[in-house]
Amino acid sequence: MKSIYIWAISLIIFLGHQISIQYHFSSKYLDSWLDPLVFIPVSIGTTEYLFRLFYSSFKVEPFFLYGYVVTVIIFFEIIIPLFDSRFTADFIDVIAYFIGAYAYSKTQ
Repeated sequence: MKSIYIWAISLIIFLGHQISIQYHFSSKYLDSWLDPLVFIPVSIGTTEYLFRLFYSSFKVEPFFLYGYVVTVIIFFEIIIPLFDSRFTADFIDVIAYFIGAYAYSKTQ
């Protein structure tokens, strides 16, 4: 149940960052890695919460968690940048995705 804390903290950070962008407060470094860092805890945490509504004992297994990370990396760091110039392939994002997943897994 500790995973709810990392989910909530990650969600607050993500929403705060998006609001700060709307008000033209931007940082090159935060804009580059903050969203990838919190994306996995927010998306997996939301998924886990929704599944627990129907299956109270549901738990995200490490295989699923890291498989999801690899899938996200393939799409957001390899495929999408080929077709959309707003996205760039960035190795630091890959590290951030794994750090977010690792932090989430440690709260299980």
